[in-house]
Amino acid sequence: MTLSELYGDISERVISVIESMVPALEVYSIDKSKFDSTGIQTICCRLWTLSGALWET
Repeated sequence: MTLSELYGDISERVISVIESMVPALEVYSIDKSKFDSTGIQTICCRLWTLSGALWET
């Protein structure tokens, strides 16, 4: 696996986890995304869960 393939794989995993936690996510490129910040307090409360999920993948 090349470094580029590895980076793409990790990017897909991160995007997948974030998509499951925010109302809307717009992916611009392999390392740039924008998400709907409606309910940001709820999202901030889930950051601990997000970090744990990222470590498990």
